[in-house]
Amino acid sequence: MEKRANMLTRVSDVIETITVWINVAIIAVLAVNLVAAVVFRYFLNSPIYWADELSLILFAWITFLGGSIGLKRSMMASVTLLEDRLKGTPLFILRLVSQISIVLFGAVVGVYSWKWLTSEGVLNQMATTLPVPLWVTFAALPVSMVLIVLFGIDNLLKLLQTGGTPPVKEETAP
Repeated sequence: MEKRANMLTRVSDVIETITVWINVAIIAVLAVNLVAAVVFRYFLNSPIYWADELSLILFAWITFLGGSIGLKRSMMASVTLLEDRLKGTPLFILRLVSQISIVLFGAVVGVYSWKWLTSEGVLNQMATTLPVPLWVTFAALPVSMVLIVLFGIDNLLKLLQTGGTPPVKEETAP
């Protein structure tokens, strides 16, 4: 099992790196789009009519991909009131239930969002101002749910390997 977990961790790490770079590229495109929209609207008095819609599409992808990256890195916002009060086995069980819930949530939302995305009504819709089908925007949800399931399973296996204690990071001397 440990060999599979290590393989999953390596695959998960590669996918995380790719996802981060995709998100960086999308953020760069969004920044250029917003600057161009402002320049054209206020300085050239010739607004780019599709810039707002492109910004919304890019922002949707940034949000959902960023959420999956946050899960992978355990950087999600959380209320730790209960976790701060627990130690040992109860804390391990709470973390285990939390990771299992995340994986199940990602799987359920992923399946239903895929069914919705591939429905005839969604597949035939086009964006209002861009020559882009709307499923391109909506695909951010099932793609991110696949990533959440993958990253959640990886986190779950790491939790099981360590017995609930986070691995100690080695400090390097300056």
